[in-house]
Amino acid sequence: ANLINTLYTTTLGTVAAFTNAGRMYNFNLSDIDCDKDYSIYELINVQGDEKIILLTDMSSFNAYHNLITVSKNGYIKKSKISEYNTKLKKGVVAVKLEDKDSLVGVFLSRNEKDRMFIAGSGGNYNFYKVEEISATGRATKGVKAIKLNTGEFIQSVTIVKEDIPYKGILTITSSGKGKITSIEDFPETSRGIKGPQVMATKEEKLSVVYAVPDTQEKIFISTNNKAVLLNIESIPVQSRITTGVRIIDARDSNTTIEIM
Repeated sequence: ANLINTLYTTTLGTVAAFTNAGRMYNFNLSDIDCDKDYSIYELINVQGDEKIILLTDMSSFNAYHNLITVSKNGYIKKSKISEYNTKLKKGVVAVKLEDKDSLVGVFLSRNEKDRMFIAGSGGNYNFYKVEEISATGRATKGVKAIKLNTGEFIQSVTIVKEDIPYKGILTITSSGKGKITSIEDFPETSRGIKGPQVMATKEEKLSVVYAVPDTQEKIFISTNNKAVLLNIESIPVQSRITTGVRIIDARDSNTTIEIM
């Protein structure tokens, strides 16, 4: 199973779980035993083959203003946190998705100057402030995040928060080559256009983008059949027009790369 994210809360807290099918579920930590291992899927009744992509402590919701979702088919939605203050265990619709669409990212934002970095499967990116996204209700589809050609989809997305210093944007190719590039090397764009190339891909395809905070020292990267824990300092800092160096072997054409 993949590590989703780490929570810091109390034993009386309520946890919200967001899935790639665009639904939100809740469970109470008071209902589970301490010092006992659970599968997260024992605690919530997901539908079909839903996959959880974000866990968050609901008591921290009020510290944020917006919840932002990004779907594979190219839609981005910003909704007020108050839209999600529900504790129905059976789950509610967090975002309206088209047929055969799924969520690739769910993010909490407290600052309209936070920026979304969205990379398409064709290697192009859009990079713009949260304030450029009009807020809509919970069960809505949102607006176009990036212009995609026929057959393209959103490959990866990350958030650059205004109040956090960053080392840069980590990019990893489908064969496992990686590098960190200064955020200043990525010009901001308008929403919904086909922006510049994320990197010099050559024969490589872009797999992952991730904004690396200054305080992060290690990163856990997994593929279908292997995983590696890397020191951030071991990943080279290179310009946007380079492809990076091999940081994990992912040369199998069916490999999926994830950052945990």
